[in-house]
Amino acid sequence: MGRDPFLADRLKDALERGEGEVFRTLDLHRLFERVPTRPLERLVLASVFVTSPRPEFASAAAQTIHADLENAVLALVARPSFESVDMSLSQAAKLLANLLSDPPPDAPILDPSERIALLTAAQAKYGPDLAPVLRTVFPTLSLPPGTTLVQTLLQLGPDITSDHESVRALLARFGITDQNPPRDSQVIDIVSTLVRYAAEGKALCDVGALVRALSSFPAPIHWANAVLAFDRLDRPGVDTATLKLLIAILLNSPREVPDVPHAVTGFWAPWTNPLWQLRLLDALLSLPNDTFNFVSLPGRRIVTVDDVAGASPTIKALAANVQSHTWNELMLIETLTRLGDEGSPEVQAYVREMMDKAVKISAELVYMGLLQVSKPWNRTQQEYSSKLLTMFLNGHPNHQLVFMRIWQIEPTYLTKAFGEYYADNALNITRVLDVAQDLKILDSLLDVRPFDFALDVAALASRREYLNLDKWLADNITTHGAEFVHAVIAFLESKVKGEIARNASGSDQPPESRTMPLNPQTIAIFIRVLKNSGTGLTPEDAEYFIEIRNQCLQLHPRLMNLTPGSDAEPGVAVVSFSPEVEQEVENIYKEMYEDKISIDQMVALLQRSKASSSSRDHEVFACTLHTLFDEYRFFARYYPARELQMTGYLFGSLIKYQLVDYIPLGIAIRYVLDAVRAPPDSNMFTFGVNALTQFKNRLWEWKPLCHALLGIPHLPDVRPDLLEAARKGLAAEGPEIEEQDKDTALEVVAFTALRPDTLTDSDGFVEPPEDVSDKIMFIVNNLAPSNFDAKLEEMRSKFGVEHSRWFARYLVEQRVSLEANNQGLYMRLLDGLVQGSDDGNQESALERAPLGRYVLHETYLRAAQLLNAEKTISSSSERRVLKNLASWLGQLTLARNKPIPHRNLSFKDLLLEGFDTDRLIVAIPFICAILEQCSRSRIFQP
Repeated sequence: MGRDPFLADRLKDALERGEGEVFRTLDLHRLFERVPTRPLERLVLASVFVTSPRPEFASAAAQTIHADLENAVLALVARPSFESVDMSLSQAAKLLANLLSDPPPDAPILDPSERIALLTAAQAKYGPDLAPVLRTVFPTLSLPPGTTLVQTLLQLGPDITSDHESVRALLARFGITDQNPPRDSQVIDIVSTLVRYAAEGKALCDVGALVRALSSFPAPIHWANAVLAFDRLDRPGVDTATLKLLIAILLNSPREVPDVPHAVTGFWAPWTNPLWQLRLLDALLSLPNDTFNFVSLPGRRIVTVDDVAGASPTIKALAANVQSHTWNELMLIETLTRLGDEGSPEVQAYVREMMDKAVKISAELVYMGLLQVSKPWNRTQQEYSSKLLTMFLNGHPNHQLVFMRIWQIEPTYLTKAFGEYYADNALNITRVLDVAQDLKILDSLLDVRPFDFALDVAALASRREYLNLDKWLADNITTHGAEFVHAVIAFLESKVKGEIARNASGSDQPPESRTMPLNPQTIAIFIRVLKNSGTGLTPEDAEYFIEIRNQCLQLHPRLMNLTPGSDAEPGVAVVSFSPEVEQEVENIYKEMYEDKISIDQMVALLQRSKASSSSRDHEVFACTLHTLFDEYRFFARYYPARELQMTGYLFGSLIKYQLVDYIPLGIAIRYVLDAVRAPPDSNMFTFGVNALTQFKNRLWEWKPLCHALLGIPHLPDVRPDLLEAARKGLAAEGPEIEEQDKDTALEVVAFTALRPDTLTDSDGFVEPPEDVSDKIMFIVNNLAPSNFDAKLEEMRSKFGVEHSRWFARYLVEQRVSLEANNQGLYMRLLDGLVQGSDDGNQESALERAPLGRYVLHETYLRAAQLLNAEKTISSSSERRVLKNLASWLGQLTLARNKPIPHRNLSFKDLLLEGFDTDRLIVAIPFICAILEQCSRSRIFQP
């Protein structure tokens, strides 16, 4: 009977119903003592009398219960609870009901410690099977008056309250039922009390079960408001109990309740104590993922695998790696960003501390999150976005994921960020293009302004064969017109000038380039497209383009075609040579530097190669010159003093003997001038002086060069002779063309626009004696740059002024018209023959001397004959002779800054007559060859 509460009920009934004195005076307590029973048996027997209507029985039962409870619960836990049998669950349920719920609601038989001791023992004995028992006991649990729900929960402890259905049953004890569901105010009050108790260090109930129980009623609870109950002004730090309480609420509040935000959203609202808010967030973020993770809660993910479903496997794998990270919560980033600007200095400092920590842990999530925060951006967003952009552009392992996601979220930001990254350092263009190619957004990047950014991207993309640069440039010229054309020229200027300055530093360690250099092939594309842009070039930009094109040629001489007789446009293609020719030229230079051949022999070799009719010789000539021009950038840093002196002598000889002309000549002179400007104790200065010395007698041809030389501060002290040569060159003047009488006119058939002046009777044709003429022709036939001075002296001894007309005809008809490559040499000969006859200005002397007038006359005369000859139309060789004469005429006049009088030649009329007589085949090349000499003029330059 003492082992079964149900049987004990029978004893109770018998004793309460018994009649007679013995029953009326029965001392129940003495009965329990005298009957041989154990504490648990006495507890079972006493439990049935707790609610006895006989006060003496109830009192005796209470006395026994209090006396034996401690030992009884120990026996209850034991297996078996009695000597040979155990107490069944139903028996235990009856015992618990007798002791906990059968007494009046506000008159418990057990005090809190006894109650929890009994429940703990039962929990230990029956485990989860006890839960249904508690669900029947808790709704009518007997408690002292004034006991609150939270107090009861804390008394029961976490183990007893671990089943939310049991807790729900307990809630019914406090009037919370389906018919009377909990209100938000009740829940907030409960949570506030728990927060206070947690801060005081009290042990709490199973908060998770409590949250689930409260959430199980029909009326939804706004748990976000409950989280705000943590917003307290008196909290300096985060304790473990508070953190556990918060986690339990966050993890157990309902996930999907229509129109009701999840509890975690309470964290994203403004708090009265934002520093405490940050500390709680920081504590949560510091926990292991298996303890707490914001991603396990409803929220706004910064990135998921679904966001990159169409990406490469690499990017998908990167997304999978970060999508489960606790920082993958957009509202977290947004809250930190807001507090970073709105809070007190202490709050702002804490935000920075958290953000810095986050960057170290998961920079990609922070960056992608910042870009999804609502606009307008504040200072915190801007600062960290800028910092993280640099981090990822510099090669963060997860950069592919980040930039792809940013392109999805905010493409305009990314293109603008690329532009700013480029503006900080133009060399960053390589990284920008890498990212653009990864994302397949090159076309979008090429639309970014300013144009210089897009041009740099396009140039590098072309170099990597990602882009057809020709087409892209042409399309943009069509779309944007003159504005784009000007931007292209300015872009080329910035690139080329920077490289020229870098090459000219002369230092063993040249300064690092501040921009990505353009290779010659890319420059050629730019020049070619600009040249073909036609009306896209304004007059100002046309001049600008020529200037920058020439600088491009100076930087990359391989953009010039130095092949004799080539009419290729400079800059539009990169010259290359066969390996055999390259090797031959290398051997030639090797022999020169090893003194196996002299520099004069080298010059003579170049002259022969240039004058040769062999294309192979022309290729060797061009390759030899290109090698010299190409090596210029290495002179200062790599050439020993002796070799550089030799190179200077050779370089100057190219100019002296007119082995280069037009644009290559201008570039060669620029090289020499830059070298002379170098410090006088440098090898480059020695190179420049050696080169300049070779052609100082031609300085009068280039007045700007003379001015530049006079402006070099150290030249008077170290080379006064060169300074004096520059002064003389500046003072010299070219010959002036004198008008001649017009007694006769040359009869022409088709062209009347070319009219040589008629000669007077005094202009006699005096032929020298045969031995003298033979000697003169022999001298001219053997004239070469290497023996020029000796041959000139010999010529002066044989030549008489009276023979000027004869010699002019001979020179024009038999030499100049047939030997285009030697025209420069013959011009020197003419200048030499008249030298001393005037004030020292060879140009003026030749013009005023009879010889000069006759040469010009014979040139006009012979040109007129060929223009009107029928054979010239059908014979390419005759047209070549005519073109040679035209070039010679241009050298006599335009190249020397002297106009061609309209009375002698009307270019417009000549073209019209050629059109009218169907002779443009001779007229156009004739005029073009004359005008080509404008490039050598100071006045008539195009």
